[in-house]
Amino acid sequence: MVEAISKNTVHLRDLLESLDEKDRNKALNFYPDLGGAPHIVVVVIPRIEDSWDRKWCIAAATSELIVIFYAALELGLATCGVTCAPWVEEEIKRILNIPEDKEILCCFTLGYSDESPKPPSHKKVPIHYVD
Repeated sequence: MVEAISKNTVHLRDLLESLDEKDRNKALNFYPDLGGAPHIVVVVIPRIEDSWDRKWCIAAATSELIVIFYAALELGLATCGVTCAPWVEEEIKRILNIPEDKEILCCFTLGYSDESPKPPSHKKVPIHYVD
């Protein structure tokens, strides 16, 4: 499954060009096996045709993800969000036997980090980090 999920990262090549060489190499080393994370969580929601209901479902799932990410942080764990691009969703659903009436919202890695890097500045949008 890691191989299938790592195919998501193809669309990040343009973003990699904005990173310095050190960070670009770290990212390229992370993608093939998702940093060797011991757990990969796949978030699934019902396939909903009504756009309003779908938005509410996504909002609810996103709220729960925030809770999970903060709980992981509190336990000393690290997470890394991984999008689920359309070109790999069907393969992941097949591997995990996810029914057709469900769609993958996102995936994320979960485990102990081997480093505590400071977030790099984003060259396209100014970002201010608050401790």
